[in-house]
Amino acid sequence: MLRTTQRNSTTLASVQTRFEGILHSFFVEPVSPQESYPNFGFGRMHEVVLLEFLAELKASYILPELGALNLEAAKHFSLQQRFEFEGALIQLLLGGTATRDVVSGVGDARETAQALLQEIVGAEPASLLAYRLDDEAWSELSSGNTLEASFCVYVPEPKLWWILVLADDY
Repeated sequence: MLRTTQRNSTTLASVQTRFEGILHSFFVEPVSPQESYPNFGFGRMHEVVLLEFLAELKASYILPELGALNLEAAKHFSLQQRFEFEGALIQLLLGGTATRDVVSGVGDARETAQALLQEIVGAEPASLLAYRLDDEAWSELSSGNTLEASFCVYVPEPKLWWILVLADDY
């Protein structure tokens, strides 16, 4: 079973303000974390782990903000390690909204992305695993937008899922 949780991040709050409400961030954790959750062992494919998480999220309906989830569309993803995800965050910040910039330049984007990771993931985020969802139809929230970017990020310690969705319907 899953539940939503909160992370105190002044950087995330600032970034969401800059994006004027079109950047959505959710945190999910198991109700009673077990050593093997999620189970990446025994050669299990990353697709299986992601789809199990999304199926449980869909069944529990703890994030109605996402709307309906399409597990078939969620099969289209790219796996990113820590530095690839940091680069994706930088690109997201540099891209801004459909109508305005949200950072002053590359240096600001880099600093903001690093602060986000520090505040949300912690001092040693090397082991995070980010799924960039490549089909916007994976959720009702992300579907049909002018600009869209979606990530499901798993942080092994403290067994936290971070769902980040840019949904600009300009």
